[in-house]
Amino acid sequence: MKAFFVCWVLLVFGGCAAAESEPQEPPAAEPQGAIRAADFEFEGNQNIGRGELENAAVDEFVDLEKYGYRRAEVDDAAFMMESYYRDQGYPFARVRYRYRPQGDRLLVRFLVEEGPRTNLEKIRITGNSLFTNQELYGFFLTGNATEPGPNSWFVQSKVDSAASGIRTAYMAQGYLEAQVVSIEPILNKERTQARLRVVIEEGIRHFIQRVRLPALDDLPQKALQEAAEKFHRLPYYPRRNQEVRSALEEVLAEAGHADAKVETNRISRKDGREIMDVQWTPGPKVTIQAIEVLGNEKTSSSFIRSRLRLQPGVVFSRSGERESFARLYQTGLFKTIDMRLKGTGEQRILEVEVEENPTIEITVAPGYGSYEKLRTKLGIRENNLFGTGRALRGEFKLSMKSESVLVGFTSPWLFGSDLSLDVPVFTRRREEPAFVHRESGFGLLLKRQWSQPLSTTFGYSLSHSEISELEGAVGARVVAEDVRLASLFLEPRHDTRNDLFNPSAGHLGSIRLEYGDDFLGSQLNFQRTQLSYSSYSSFSEDWILAFSARTGFIRPLGDTEAIPLQERFFNGGEDSVRSFEESRLGPRDRRGRPLGGEVRNILNLELRHRLFGNVYGALFFDYGNVGRDFEDYWDGFRSGVGTGLRYLLPVGAVRLDAGYKPDRLPGESTFEVHLSVGMAF
Repeated sequence: MKAFFVCWVLLVFGGCAAAESEPQEPPAAEPQGAIRAADFEFEGNQNIGRGELENAAVDEFVDLEKYGYRRAEVDDAAFMMESYYRDQGYPFARVRYRYRPQGDRLLVRFLVEEGPRTNLEKIRITGNSLFTNQELYGFFLTGNATEPGPNSWFVQSKVDSAASGIRTAYMAQGYLEAQVVSIEPILNKERTQARLRVVIEEGIRHFIQRVRLPALDDLPQKALQEAAEKFHRLPYYPRRNQEVRSALEEVLAEAGHADAKVETNRISRKDGREIMDVQWTPGPKVTIQAIEVLGNEKTSSSFIRSRLRLQPGVVFSRSGERESFARLYQTGLFKTIDMRLKGTGEQRILEVEVEENPTIEITVAPGYGSYEKLRTKLGIRENNLFGTGRALRGEFKLSMKSESVLVGFTSPWLFGSDLSLDVPVFTRRREEPAFVHRESGFGLLLKRQWSQPLSTTFGYSLSHSEISELEGAVGARVVAEDVRLASLFLEPRHDTRNDLFNPSAGHLGSIRLEYGDDFLGSQLNFQRTQLSYSSYSSFSEDWILAFSARTGFIRPLGDTEAIPLQERFFNGGEDSVRSFEESRLGPRDRRGRPLGGEVRNILNLELRHRLFGNVYGALFFDYGNVGRDFEDYWDGFRSGVGTGLRYLLPVGAVRLDAGYKPDRLPGESTFEVHLSVGMAF
């Protein structure tokens, strides 16, 4: 009889629970394999749209198509939509469903009971002295709300997790016994307003009074004491034991004790003072006996050894190990790197095991510009020439206005130093609006990367510059002639941009100082200076303000009386002042051909706003000039205002700009439209 009664109770209450979770009308049988598609309907969702609900259960809808139209996936979708409702402040929302097959399709109807949306009106917290109410509100609030009120909503899951979050915050400050005694929600009769009563017991604060070290003997006394003292007066929590052990083991390993083991024993007092009693086994002081390289198939072992800071005869150190790893990783030649000590005792073998990356890179980069039209870049690069870490590359660029070929050799670590050597040999041809420019030559470039953003390049270049297809005279003050150029240049550069192609934060600044003279092999004596600065700021995820300032001048020196036409500055076009065609801003001859000048200035200000997805709209203001001579540095400024669209791609933006001339002169167009790939700056 007792067993019968228990079974009866289970059946009654189990049946009630099952009935409560099912829709009012029982669903049809489990859909069979003949079902090939599904149709979804929604009822009762007045405040949250269908698209928003479908997005909340997007993974479950994908599973329906992937695994077949089974009831389990429909049930999961309903659960996810119900959870989404509750996360939006509908704590009493329910999402049920009915489904039935119709031929080879499944009709699913989701039945939504939204219930009231409950505003979290007030949170009353007592017992807290360490954290303010404002600091604790964040454990209960969702979204952008910073305090309870009209714009905050009661979310039960957030309230349920608040006690654990608050306790963790207290423990991080040393309050090991802190407890959230109670969180009591109080709702009004309509269930549209909620208040919380929160009671906290903080307890006492535990802090580290002292880290007590054993006898130091021949160990690095000063470094160990400094590492220990960094923990004095800090809040104590259980993870501090591991932090102390790691800090002291790091000091010992830095001194060569690679096998050092540290243990801590906590001595606690009632007033919260904690003493960390340390015991250790330093192990032997390790010296590198030899280096074994494993896993390298193409890269020479001697090159790998040359990149290591840890060398035979050197005492092992943790910083040397990290720097050796970083220097190998920075080569870009290895997919994985594993470094370990082999053997026991004071003399050890350092094993370096690597897995190599592919060394040949082939690039194809199509593009478009409003002046050059269709263009493409083809490149091939061998990054590990003869297994030495040196690189050999070839580049071919072609457009409807230009072509160029470059072959370059790079030694990233010249003679084992931090200097890189690059030797480019090139020939190029470009049709400018007023002439055709051909140039062939080579360069020798030394570069030092001082830090992640800062680098300096010093170099020598020698080229032969030709000008052709220039009909008629260009004016007495302009020289059009072929010339041999040879110069030395220095270019420091500072780059903190967060993205090379589509930056939204950071800046890029550079200064290029160039000097040409006959003792270098040049037929032209000159000084050329170019300065550039661009900055990028984000006001939110959708708004970016970009600014650029560029200036440059070239001056003849010594016996040189004038700068040849092809070496002068030009302005106007898709990447400068966008209200002008290519090179059309500045002095012109009587036939309207641009003459360029010895001076150029460009200012750009652009506000970008995400419209949707990867599509941005832009408003821009451009301002710039070309001065015929250095004395005209501040003369002839022209402006452009406009708007544009950008579609962001991983390799740059497809950009459409329309620039308007507010200071249009007779004979000039009112607008210029530019379509190109890549940002203007």
